[in-house]
Amino acid sequence: MSKRFVLQLAVMLCTMPALATISTRMYNYEFTGAEYVGYYLLRWVYVFQGYPFVIQASVTVLMFSILMVAFLTIRIVLDKYKNSRHEKFYIKLKRRYGDILLKIFADKHNYTDQEVLELTNYKDEGWKGWRMFFVGRLLVEIKSEVYDVYNYRNVEAVVRVFGLYGFVENELTFGSYPNRIKSLQLSQFLMIDVAESILVRLLSSTSHMVRKEVRMFYVWLSEYEPFRFFIDKNVDYEYRPWDSLEVHHMLRARKIGGKEIPSLVPIVHHCPDPQLKSCLIREVAYWGTYEDINKMRCYITDDNTLYRSAAIQCMGIAKFSYAEQALEQAYSQQTEELKELTLYTILRIRSGKALPFYVGAYGESTVATTKFAILMCMYWYNEESRETFELLESSADENDLLLFKEVRAVLVDPMIE
Repeated sequence: MSKRFVLQLAVMLCTMPALATISTRMYNYEFTGAEYVGYYLLRWVYVFQGYPFVIQASVTVLMFSILMVAFLTIRIVLDKYKNSRHEKFYIKLKRRYGDILLKIFADKHNYTDQEVLELTNYKDEGWKGWRMFFVGRLLVEIKSEVYDVYNYRNVEAVVRVFGLYGFVENELTFGSYPNRIKSLQLSQFLMIDVAESILVRLLSSTSHMVRKEVRMFYVWLSEYEPFRFFIDKNVDYEYRPWDSLEVHHMLRARKIGGKEIPSLVPIVHHCPDPQLKSCLIREVAYWGTYEDINKMRCYITDDNTLYRSAAIQCMGIAKFSYAEQALEQAYSQQTEELKELTLYTILRIRSGKALPFYVGAYGESTVATTKFAILMCMYWYNEESRETFELLESSADENDLLLFKEVRAVLVDPMIE
């Protein structure tokens, strides 16, 4: 009996710690996040389960609205604080470096890194993240102010001194998706020579925006094949109007940076994307030779209206007088919109030989907007055409006389040079 009692007592003493633990866990149960949510949802259901559904729904919507307003209020306050902090940093940065950087960017003298360091009195304060993006924003803003006269070599020196090279490459390698996009755009505008090994891995990024920006960046970066991706049929560019500005900026950057711009003619002929192709046709006017521009004349009568419009604009941008006859011959085949574009392009070329064409076009046209464009061009073409304009006005019928009055009511000089 005593042995059995001792055994039971021993077992009880051994199990007491476990029983105590179980008891403690029962009264101190640790809820998970999902269990908390479930608990309060059940409480919510039980509290209002005796009320009509309309009241339950109304109270629920009201409670969620209160919670959402509270959340948004906190978010707005935090964002406002963050933006205020960022702007204070930027204002301080601009006050400290803005004037001297403007002078350096616009100066024709090529400064060394050491000279830039001495002029700016720049001290490395270990800036990272958003602060470095604001440094980049300052450089972009200053460069924009002197965009027509900036010195590329000085911009390059400032970028090195302020540590943007290493920062951009680090963000492109390890940064988040938004930071990679911002770093690419920053590199493009400041013409930062990012290591090609970094860009290669970004060509296979899961983000189509990153892939596209990298391909665009090759227009500036690549020495031998800057247009390699423009003729790749496997690349989907998802062309946007902004891309025309980006392409133009990249080509201008190559020109300023002393990099060769290969002929765009073979790229135009083999480009699979219609929007991009029309953009490149226009770019030939800026960067192409006389022979290159002449080869774009074939697109004036192309079946695709995008190419026709781009070719006409190309002739106007280049003021290519040799194309005037081709423009006049194709005039009757164009849409009314392209007819107007042709009229203003011939005005821009201003060879002095187009008056008979304008007079003939005026006599044949039956569309008021086109006739208005003809009269505008005739008025601004030269002195002889203005006399013809007045002669036609004196013999115009009642309907056409309104068009002449509208032309005279236009006081703003179109400033076509």
